[in-house]
Amino acid sequence: MMRRAEENRGTALVLALGVLTLVVLFGTAMYRYTVLDLDDYAVDLNKDRAYLDAKSGVEHAIGNLQVAIAAGSVDSLLNNPVDPLRLNLYKLASREPDATAQAPVADDRYTSTVSFEISDESARMNVNLAPPAVLMSILDIDGEKARQIRERLPRLDGSVAENENRRWLSSVDELASLPVLPAGTLTAEHRAALTTFSALDMKAPAGFVNLNTASKPVLEAALAITPEVADKVMLARPLTSIEALVAAAGKGADTFNFKPAADNPGGLPKEFAFSSRCFRIRSTAVLTRNSSRDEVTAIVEAVVQFPENEAPRVVYWSEPPVGAAATTAAK
Repeated sequence: MMRRAEENRGTALVLALGVLTLVVLFGTAMYRYTVLDLDDYAVDLNKDRAYLDAKSGVEHAIGNLQVAIAAGSVDSLLNNPVDPLRLNLYKLASREPDATAQAPVADDRYTSTVSFEISDESARMNVNLAPPAVLMSILDIDGEKARQIRERLPRLDGSVAENENRRWLSSVDELASLPVLPAGTLTAEHRAALTTFSALDMKAPAGFVNLNTASKPVLEAALAITPEVADKVMLARPLTSIEALVAAAGKGADTFNFKPAADNPGGLPKEFAFSSRCFRIRSTAVLTRNSSRDEVTAIVEAVVQFPENEAPRVVYWSEPPVGAAATTAAK
């Protein structure tokens, strides 16, 4: 009896040790899983923080543009990266014993910097509003293909014929999907010269080509001039009048691919302007964890219109995944 009792106690001890081992292994596995889960959560949290910082950069740029437009000093912002902003967005409850409850202090675990670039969207040609002659020049295509593209877009005079199935392109990328264009026609250079966002009112488009910032291909297409003459126009900038434009181009406004109004043949074509109210903002945020120096970079790109006497409106917004670069070509 005593021997059997000892055997039972030995068996119970082995079982207890086995159960204890399983509990320890399970606990260790759960601990490691929790640690990994917390690490993943921290990574996702830092990505979200970086995106919020990049968004704040866009908002900061919009504020700068509003001030610059009012002061007539937009040129100082265009294509010039602004010195990185040091953000102090993250707060912790105060750790001081005598501090007021909930009094926030800076979270010194992170350092966040944001920089942004602003470019003039009206320096590009609006493909939705380009007549065939402009499409021929800027896309290097023949007249038949240019007319076929134009037939798929709403009429420039605003008229609508019965049973027409025309619509605006929402992005330059859609142009490449048209069966009219052979594969590979829309190059990176073409994309960089085109947009679909520059007109504030598509029903009554005006001033969507800024002659003072327009790229050389855009000037060639809009004014029907050679590359050599386009160089002369660029050297004459900033332009402030139709007379200065005509003098730089060496020909009358009636020869441009955009014509003056019939009742004002010597005036500036309504499609042209010497300033802009549509801009592309590219904001880059870098969030650094100070203890490890690990960095997370987020990019936000937006196109913002600034109608006169109205609030700014965002017409394009892009948040590529962390580690991917936002394209600077028109979307």
